[in-house]
Amino acid sequence: MEVLERFGGVLRDLKAPLLSLRTGAISLPFRTNIQEASHDLVETSDIALSMISDFERVLRRGKILREPIALRRAAYESKERLGAKTKISETASRAIVAGDYEILKAVVDNLWRVATKNPDEPPRLEFTVWKGQGRFLVRDFGPDLGQAAKSDFSSGVLIPSRPERTSLGLLLASQLASQMGTNIKARRYKDGAAFYLDLPLTRQGRLL
Repeated sequence: MEVLERFGGVLRDLKAPLLSLRTGAISLPFRTNIQEASHDLVETSDIALSMISDFERVLRRGKILREPIALRRAAYESKERLGAKTKISETASRAIVAGDYEILKAVVDNLWRVATKNPDEPPRLEFTVWKGQGRFLVRDFGPDLGQAAKSDFSSGVLIPSRPERTSLGLLLASQLASQMGTNIKARRYKDGAAFYLDLPLTRQGRLL
C-alpha cells in the first residue's frame, strides 16, 4: 500500500489541473472546429478523473484483500457495469481465482476505458483459464500498439498511435494489478490489441 499511497499523492495533484482543463474546455466559444476539440478535452478529462477516482477508492480502504472471486460473477458484473460485450469460456464459468475484487474491478474498468471504441467492431471482455490462471482480457479493434506491447506499463509508456489517456490508464491499471502480485500485459494484432492480467486459481477453483 505504501507504493500506492505515494502514487496516489501524485494523482491528487493532477485533479485540480484536470478539473480546470475540463471547465475551460466547456467554456470555449461555439464553433465547429473548436467544439470538436472541446468535446475531446472534456471526454479525456472525464475519463482521467474517473481513473483517478478508482485509484482513490482503493486507497481509502487501506488494505489489500485476498478473497475468492468467481469468474462468472466478474463477467456478469463487468457486462452490467460497463455495458460491454463479454465472452466467457466454459472452463472459466466454473473457475474461482484469488485476488482483491475491488482492485480487480478498478483494473478491468481502466483497461476498458483505454480500449479503442471502434463503432464498427466494439471492444469486448474475455474471461478464460490459461495455465492454471484466470485471465481477464480486453480486446479492442484499433491502431497497432507498435513496440509498446513489449514495455513494462508500471513505469508508463507513450503509445503515439493511441490517445494520451491510454498511457495513463495502463499506468494506473498496472500499479493496481501489482498489489495483487500480477501485472498488465499486451498482445498485438494487425487489427488492434488485447490488454490482460492473470490471477491464480484457488485450490477450489482448480478442482472444479
